[in-house]
Amino acid sequence: LECYSPYTSITIDLNKRYFTVNLAPTLEAECFNFPTGIKANLTLGSSVFSNSLTAMFTEFSYQNTKSLEIPFTDADLSQPIDQYTSENYALLTISTYTLSTTVEILQFDVAALDMTQCFQSLGIILEHDYFILNAVAGFCNDQIQGNLVAIKAVIESCQYSYSGADLLLFQQQYEAGTIQQTIGGLASLNTLRQNVETRPKIILTFSENGISFDIPYLIQDIQFNTALSTISEKIMVVANQSFMIHLVMNQAATDAYLQSYPYDSVMFRFRAKFNNTEYIAEKYFTELNYSDHFFTYSCKEGTPSQRYSCQQMYDLAYDNTTQLKGVTYSLDLLFLQNDQFTTAIRTSLVQNQNPFSYLIFGFNSSVICANFVVKPAYYETISKNLSASIIVHDSQNNDLLLEKDILMSKSIINVCYDCSSVTCIKAKTELKNGNYIIFQLKIVQENTAFFSFSKKVTAEKEFVVKVHGYVGILCGVACIFISGFQMWKSQKRTTLIRQ
Repeated sequence: LECYSPYTSITIDLNKRYFTVNLAPTLEAECFNFPTGIKANLTLGSSVFSNSLTAMFTEFSYQNTKSLEIPFTDADLSQPIDQYTSENYALLTISTYTLSTTVEILQFDVAALDMTQCFQSLGIILEHDYFILNAVAGFCNDQIQGNLVAIKAVIESCQYSYSGADLLLFQQQYEAGTIQQTIGGLASLNTLRQNVETRPKIILTFSENGISFDIPYLIQDIQFNTALSTISEKIMVVANQSFMIHLVMNQAATDAYLQSYPYDSVMFRFRAKFNNTEYIAEKYFTELNYSDHFFTYSCKEGTPSQRYSCQQMYDLAYDNTTQLKGVTYSLDLLFLQNDQFTTAIRTSLVQNQNPFSYLIFGFNSSVICANFVVKPAYYETISKNLSASIIVHDSQNNDLLLEKDILMSKSIINVCYDCSSVTCIKAKTELKNGNYIIFQLKIVQENTAFFSFSKKVTAEKEFVVKVHGYVGILCGVACIFISGFQMWKSQKRTTLIRQ
């Protein structure tokens, strides 16, 4: 039977999740024989819909029924519904046990109201037993005021349905343009704060003409309301197939924050993420070193999977465009008591840049030396009297400090420290044992430091490795991790490697 003409059209409402088929009957005599009970099957050309849609109708009338509403659910989708843009073909079949008619549909429309624009921004702050929802209202005020019947916040396994008072406040604040709501009493929220990634969302439920439909909104801006003042300096450098981090804690602020959260170990969890590629690695400590934490997440360590993902992120670090594409670095400090999570301090990291053209280290029986050249772009920044220091941490994590005043130069600067002193002898011993050497340039007048961090040194061997160009600047501090150094056996001219 040909009961409907090509003027039959479809409107899709992505918010309410149904298709409205607007029927254009041909008024063929046999078509009036359709009973009130029929089945409608809608096949769509879009790849978003994996299945044909089927709906049953019990009050159908060929003469009087002008449209059919055919709903769909997530089970009918092969892709998220927000990937749906348009339709170019559909096939509608109306059938009973004895009658059937099919019409090809080539006219389509999408409901004009776009409920995806209800928020200009949407963020959440997560704490131990409460969250704060922060949002800037979008363009759905009429629907929020007239049709919103429920709100649910879903934070992984923790869910909260808004009370009547919460819902009313949300509507009032939405109309005013800015939403800030604190929802408390969520004991299960704290354990979620240790997750590598949290994907909270809110679900708005609307009701119109007796039909209820949910619209979920994924919250992208996620913060943890811990004392940010606990971290006073943070620097990350990429070199020597490693992500190297220097962290300085504010002892007074950290102690005050941790008073309520006893711990016997701390996990330092580093994460580098770019699109679907990520690298995660962990290090454990029994206590915090407030003045300095120096640690390296090496692509040569861990499981084969970790080494592979680390190398992927390391290679991306040398693509200058990736910072603009959304590469993120973070460091989580997870505090544990008897292996149970108590609290977390989270911070983001930024890959840093390098003021040095050359920088190499070496030592022999009588001296420890650094040899470097500053890039022209930094001449004005540090073209003053400088204090040059070498710092080595001993096995008890104490600082062995060697200092010397120097003059800034546009040529090669060579600074050596005489190892006739007890401090220098101890420092050299630590270097022979594979400890780290830290090179610090400080502008005397401004007390502004440029740090440089070396790789572990092996005694009695002479080698040179190219220095990668990454240094960090934060609060007047610049840092570089060095991926190689020169061992000197005598205090003679050293051959430098051009970057």
